[in-house]
Amino acid sequence: MTRHVIVTGANKGIGLALCAEILARHSDTSVFLCSRDVARGQAAAASLGAAAHDRVTVVPLDVGDGESVAAAAAIVSAKLGDAKLYGLVNNAGMLPTAADASAMVDTLNVNVRGPKRVVDAFVPLMDAQGGRIVHISSAAGPSFVAKCSAERRAAFIDPAVTWDAIEAVMAENVELAKANAPTASFVDKGFFSEPGAYYIYGLSKACLNMYNHVLARERPSLFVSACTPGFIETDLSAPMAARAGKTAADMGMKSPKDGTVSAMALLFGPVGESGRYFGSDAVRSPLDKYRAPGDAPYTGE
Repeated sequence: MTRHVIVTGANKGIGLALCAEILARHSDTSVFLCSRDVARGQAAAASLGAAAHDRVTVVPLDVGDGESVAAAAAIVSAKLGDAKLYGLVNNAGMLPTAADASAMVDTLNVNVRGPKRVVDAFVPLMDAQGGRIVHISSAAGPSFVAKCSAERRAAFIDPAVTWDAIEAVMAENVELAKANAPTASFVDKGFFSEPGAYYIYGLSKACLNMYNHVLARERPSLFVSACTPGFIETDLSAPMAARAGKTAADMGMKSPKDGTVSAMALLFGPVGESGRYFGSDAVRSPLDKYRAPGDAPYTGE
């Protein structure tokens, strides 16, 4: 029986590398390669080689747009027929290039609400017993939480968190950003005084990790997880090296293929406890501080 996996943001970087790994290592698995731009998606599919041609379907999908997500779900449903999705990888994301309220709104829409839109649309197409969902998060999430107040940290890692609570956290930050609030105002709210592009990105990934908890509770028959791919050379991270006047290798960035290790393990490895967050080495990691690859597994709640 063929297994079917959908990967968002798959026309380049980690998403494309993940599609390549799935096709190369699992001959019984087909991939829905999602891309905002159809032409780029088709070029990405072609790069995977003729041997994989009949196992790749390009799907236009913009996670930031509800109508696009609904249209993509209809395409996938028609292609599947009576079959079900085995896996869903929420890989699409963005790193803001600005630090204003507009950038924050856009980033939260893509990195947090986007995965929820995709899940809401595609879960009905999934294998109800044993389907797997992987959120590609970032170590920026736990690093963000580590800088917050104790009360905020507790809220960010609470396994009983609700979607309404996540919306409230996002709304608080957007309100402060729209008001051009001084950094002290962020501190007063339990956040920290470094509002900028990486603050926004870290906030979005911390919220995505919260949503991972919500989804695991809502869908107990699915194996739901989140992971960081590691410090990977992609279009998102490359500007960091450029600004530093260094190469990606100098910065310690690894290849997109290296960034698939954790996602592949969570998609095809043994089923563990749902709702957990994993490091780039596929080892369970905390939500409120950085755990380096090779360090001991996190065992707390």
